[in-house]
Amino acid sequence: MFITGGALGWVAAAASSFLLVAIAVERYYATLHPLLTLSRGRSSWLVPGLWILGILLGLPPLVVSAYDVESQMCVENFPDYTTTRAYYFIWSFANSVLPICIMGYLYARIISRLRNRAVVPSSSLKSVSRSTNKVTKMLISVFVIFVTCWIPPAVLCVLSPVIPGGYVTVYSVITACALLNSCLNPLVYSLHSQQFRKNLASLVKKKARIANDNGDRAAQCKQT
Repeated sequence: MFITGGALGWVAAAASSFLLVAIAVERYYATLHPLLTLSRGRSSWLVPGLWILGILLGLPPLVVSAYDVESQMCVENFPDYTTTRAYYFIWSFANSVLPICIMGYLYARIISRLRNRAVVPSSSLKSVSRSTNKVTKMLISVFVIFVTCWIPPAVLCVLSPVIPGGYVTVYSVITACALLNSCLNPLVYSLHSQQFRKNLASLVKKKARIANDNGDRAAQCKQT
């Protein structure tokens, strides 16, 4: 925060939005076009590519950041007000409005297909269908949370000239919404995914065991 003014956090937020869009696209093809799934080679560069897009979107604040003596930290110093407004309008559109439109369309198509899907007599196919539906419901829940968290900041960004406090108020709301979205996503995954719950419990137990082992070693060192 001291060096970048929080710009790296917004890079992560943008990359997270792009990754949610990629997941929606993957789920769309898996549900509507199961034979046209993404190839392994394409998937290998997809995630790094989305992170590069996030970095490019968050690069301007890093370039114009300068040290502020009063706050004793780096702050954004765009050339003028118009440039500042233009950048944050583009950032809000790319990070919230565009992903919401794309995911909304894809999940609407998915829901329509799931509702109209005929009942398959094979029990194995029914099991696969239930699993697909469960994953899709989880991702739709993530999408609803994303919309709830990012629509208010996008609206405030447009209305910032007439909002009391201006950009300071908008920045505080955006920060709170971004943190809220990051906190709620793991809860959704844990509620919908049994495998996620198992892995999370295993990780917590492993960390606790390591902490206990370190405590025992420290006690032994003190005794010696």
